Amino acid sequence: MTKVILISQFPLPYHRIGSWTTMYKNYLESDHSIDFVVCERPVMLYENINYSFIKNSISIKIKKKLLKNYYLDYLYGLNKIIKSDEKYIIQVVDNFGLVKYLNVYLKNQGVRENCHIQFFFMDTLHFIKILRVVVFLKL
Repeated sequence: MTKVILISQFPLPYHRIGSWTTMYKNYLESDHSIDFVVCERPVMLYENINYSFIKNSISIKIKKKLLKNYYLDYLYGLNKIIKSDEKYIIQVVDNFGLVKYLNVYLKNQGVRENCHIQFFFMDTLHFIKILRVVVFLKL
């Protein structure tokens, strides 16, 4: 069965008010279909969610700068979940920069064919961001 992974740049549940974090709070507190969440460790945890917490240690910060991949911590968190013989839907919300690195990572791991990326953009659409999405979709 296909598993659903949500990658969040904010811890979920989020301790402050935010548009999409509130939307996901309401969704995750009801009957939902998210299997895993990759995020920073939140103040409190949802009982019915499997988490993979990102670590922002000094060594990761150095690797991020050296490799010029500012989403390396999220990819490491995702690496703890992904298995080559399973299928996944990976949801990314409002984190445009991550999508390109995620696509490359999945290809390098040999699991891109097993993964469907759902990207949600909930901010005001800017012309340059639209162009980036079009370029990504052509990959």
